[in-house]
Amino acid sequence: MIEINKIEDLLNHTNLETLNIDLSLADKKDTNLSGFGSVLSTMTNLSNLQIEQWDIQIYDKINDEGVFNISSALLNLVKLSTLELSFPQIQYFLFQLFVIHYFYKKYQNIFIFTQRESRISDKGALDLINNLSKLKNLTNLVLNLQSNYISQQGAYDLCSSFNKFTDLSSLTLLIWVDDHGVNGLKIGLSKLINLKQLNLRLSNNKISDEGLNSISLVLENLKNLEILKLDLSYNRINEKGIISLGIGFNNLSKLKILYLNLSNNKFNDQALSFLAINLEKLSKLQNLSLHLGMHRNVVIQHLGYTLKKLTFLYTLKIDSSFSYYFQYKYQKTNVFKLIRLVKYYFN
Repeated sequence: MIEINKIEDLLNHTNLETLNIDLSLADKKDTNLSGFGSVLSTMTNLSNLQIEQWDIQIYDKINDEGVFNISSALLNLVKLSTLELSFPQIQYFLFQLFVIHYFYKKYQNIFIFTQRESRISDKGALDLINNLSKLKNLTNLVLNLQSNYISQQGAYDLCSSFNKFTDLSSLTLLIWVDDHGVNGLKIGLSKLINLKQLNLRLSNNKISDEGLNSISLVLENLKNLEILKLDLSYNRINEKGIISLGIGFNNLSKLKILYLNLSNNKFNDQALSFLAINLEKLSKLQNLSLHLGMHRNVVIQHLGYTLKKLTFLYTLKIDSSFSYYFQYKYQKTNVFKLIRLVKYYFN
């Protein structure tokens, strides 16, 4: 076990392949993290790196200049394949942090987690994404830039820059965007034909039908997806957006896991029923999780007829606000008798 009391101690261990370090070890006078970056750049044998930050005094260093210095140092780590950059807020959201941190531990090949006090703007976000795009061995990326000072034009520019990551097999993105920003995703993600896992956590945004149509166009090009997770809760999505999303599922013949959160939007039962019918195109689906909010008994009826065609499905979770009477009487007789489920959850 190597004991590191300050960042300079790493200079005696430059052959490390795996490193977990806290930003609090940086010198208090290292206001822009340039010293931290200089030491980090000497660790050229690293293949696994985790950088965390649990000191409230470090928050003001997580700005454009600090992020640039860290990401520039990463360019020297040519063997790097697994990276976690974790800058969580610890003052006000401890419970939320625990839940999110635990969840993302499962996907953390690259994990960048910022907090509300961070001051990353358009320039810092673009510098970060441009530097990360130069990591040639990068195949898995998780990027969280919520709660920062990134404008919608900056979000558009950042999202469209993902077209540089052509070797990615897994991408998780958390960012605040509107329809314009999501249109950047259409440009950035459509060329990532090697993606097998896509996780877009876009809740609490201003995404309307136009934005969801852009996401649908992205999905039409990602024919190799095996895992898709879309959190579109608390947006401004209506019927047209839901219908376009259903059409986007048509080419996902290899999809095995689907998580879809559409709660707290404004669309009717007919649109959601159309979406349910289109799920039958996902012939290899094994795990389905739907969060529908206040929707709807009639949708469950369509699911009953659709899911019988998904012969590989063994885990089903539906989170909706229908009555207990309907839940147990209808679903058990019309869903469970039509398909062979190993696990099923209704909340």
